[in-house]
Amino acid sequence: MDTAPGHPEIVRFVAPNPGAMTLEGTNSYVVGSDPAYVIDPGPDDAGHVAALREEAERRGGLGGVLLTHSHGDHSAAVPLLTAPVVESGPFEVVPTPGHAEDHVCFLTETGVCFSGDLVLGRGSTFVPPDGGSLISYMDSLARLQAEPIELICPGHGPWARRPW
Repeated sequence: MDTAPGHPEIVRFVAPNPGAMTLEGTNSYVVGSDPAYVIDPGPDDAGHVAALREEAERRGGLGGVLLTHSHGDHSAAVPLLTAPVVESGPFEVVPTPGHAEDHVCFLTETGVCFSGDLVLGRGSTFVPPDGGSLISYMDSLARLQAEPIELICPGHGPWARRPW
């Protein structure tokens, strides 16, 4: 668990699913308080989910779960959290297809972007042939570059400050 640089309202938990596609593991985020939201709860891992739930409860309870996309390394833990999946919570939703057809990014008013697998903290993402599109991916990157982003909270890898 670590806190976002300059944003104490955001805490990152790295799921224990390291690999070639997930780097150190999938990043899950607990954001805000009264209520808190979980972004990308990660794989079906009881210990990981317990840590997310504990942090959300410490922050006044879990208001909902948000998903950047439906790939299992980001979404399989949803049933374990017993919280509703919500469309946006206190975030702006930006459609960013390319890595997956249903991919979105979540933006805050303070210049933070939860980028899922659109932008990673290190390296580049995979655009799979089943549901991915390189043209859509490049368009999504351009769409995100037009936003006033100061910190990216990626789906995998370290924080990215002032990315453009």
